Amino acid sequence: MIDHTKGPQPARRRPRPIARSPQQEQSLRNLTLVVYVLYGLSLVTGLPVLLALVLNYARLAESRGTLYDSHLRWLLRTFWWGLFWLLFGGALLVAGMASGSIGASNAYVDHDYRVFGIVSFFLAAAVLFLDWLWVVTRLVRGLLNWNDHLAMPG
Repeated sequence: MIDHTKGPQPARRRPRPIARSPQQEQSLRNLTLVVYVLYGLSLVTGLPVLLALVLNYARLAESRGTLYDSHLRWLLRTFWWGLFWLLFGGALLVAGMASGSIGASNAYVDHDYRVFGIVSFFLAAAVLFLDWLWVVTRLVRGLLNWNDHLAMPG
């Protein structure tokens, strides 16, 4: 229940930027670019994502109070939501393949298994493609803001 007798509540403030040397700022800027590139490479090969994730978490505290903090948090949200939708799409794909193989291997199984397998396969393909497209879009948007020295939203 909201207590209206106290009046309006003060807005939360963001922490003040921490004074850093130009070398420290440049180091964080370079690190952020490396993490973006590693995430981008992982869309093709998959393996650099582990290194990107470790670097991202390792330098997150150091980036507090800078615009690169918003970029590293943006990348972490991109990774975790992208992984969620990748697993969801993968589960749909496995379910579709399993039901399709059941329907194909047994002549006495209802036709609905094959239909479910086909629908599930195309739904999984759509989810996986949209996930990939969403991650690419976020990486490109982040790199454009990084290049312009702008913080990421959220």
